[in-house]
Amino acid sequence: MSAPPSGSVPEQVLSDGAALRVLDVVTIGLSKRVPYNYQTENWLLDASYSPWQKDGQADLEILAALEEHPESLWTNNDKTQTGVNDLVSPEDASSLGTSLTFIRVENVDLKVFTDYGKTKMLARFHHAGTEYALKVTDPVYWESYGQSLGVHQLGESFLTVSLALPFRGYSSKLVAAIIQKAKVHGGSNN
Repeated sequence: MSAPPSGSVPEQVLSDGAALRVLDVVTIGLSKRVPYNYQTENWLLDASYSPWQKDGQADLEILAALEEHPESLWTNNDKTQTGVNDLVSPEDASSLGTSLTFIRVENVDLKVFTDYGKTKMLARFHHAGTEYALKVTDPVYWESYGQSLGVHQLGESFLTVSLALPFRGYSSKLVAAIIQKAKVHGGSNN
């Protein structure tokens, strides 16, 4: 993350001039841990380490090694009008120790629709026997599907699921990145 107040990761250009993309394996500089509430994974980026160096690209073998197997995506007691198991209450969030997970799901579809004049995108899938419909923030999938209302089947995929900071008291579960297995090259096919 960058320095407060935004904490977001700024757009990066790699040492070869290319834009950073999902699946790129890169060397970056980190200066110190900066956990915040349940977002224990946060690190402050070392601004002096630039540009970032691309070391390769992740394949299925690497993704399978990174895959996590949580029993659930945090707690499943709350939801929005359009989502399913997509919120975490303040009480539940206070006891959490992490805000990110990387999972594999057998099938995911994207539902793109309008709600009160605003386009929304939900990733719908099952994980560990539980149904989820979570907001998508992945810019690649917004660019590809954001203008196409309807349901889009993606098949087996790896998902980075993030727990956002509270808004109106509740923390939203978000699909921050989608990696369709069929689009990943090389490695084993676990």
